[in-house]
Amino acid sequence: MYGTKRKERLEDGRVKGAILLAHLDWARQNIGSDAVELIAERIPGELSPQLTEGVLASQWIPFSLLIETDRAIAALCGKTQSATFRLLGRHSAKLNLTTTYRAFLRTDIEKFLKHEALQRKQFVDFGEATVEKKEDRHFAITISRTRTFSPVFCESAVGYYEAACELLGARDVIVRHTACLCRGEDTCVFDIVWSK
Repeated sequence: MYGTKRKERLEDGRVKGAILLAHLDWARQNIGSDAVELIAERIPGELSPQLTEGVLASQWIPFSLLIETDRAIAALCGKTQSATFRLLGRHSAKLNLTTTYRAFLRTDIEKFLKHEALQRKQFVDFGEATVEKKEDRHFAITISRTRTFSPVFCESAVGYYEAACELLGARDVIVRHTACLCRGEDTCVFDIVWSK
């Protein structure tokens, strides 16, 4: 999946530091206590100081810093890129939704997904999200009107949605990324199904 060049656009977008901090937490647990220093050596020079000087959870950071950090983590941990990016997304959901954003989990999955779509601008400053109920335990999240995208972020989102639904009690969660801006399509669509 990542062997061929996929279209991405890293410029202009920003994400909240909480996402990066969760990914760095996973890296420390799986790479070692010196993970941040090892990652900083692998990312573009202009981004390294932002990583090593520290990031606040509420701070807006460049989207490119998150993506380059995730790529460095994947290179360092010895797993496939796809698996690593999904694990980072899963860890972000587990860490952030059980601490800072735990109030988001005081609901059912449908309300959670709709709330996530409405609150998107609190975490990323690009794209709009809509949620469509397909049938019982089957929803689609569509990301549109975005100038910023990366297959790294999309793969991480798959893991995030899987873990978030599991935290809300869903079993056998399957998230399919059925359309992608990175493949030249007009939107990204995440199709989510589960059993209970």
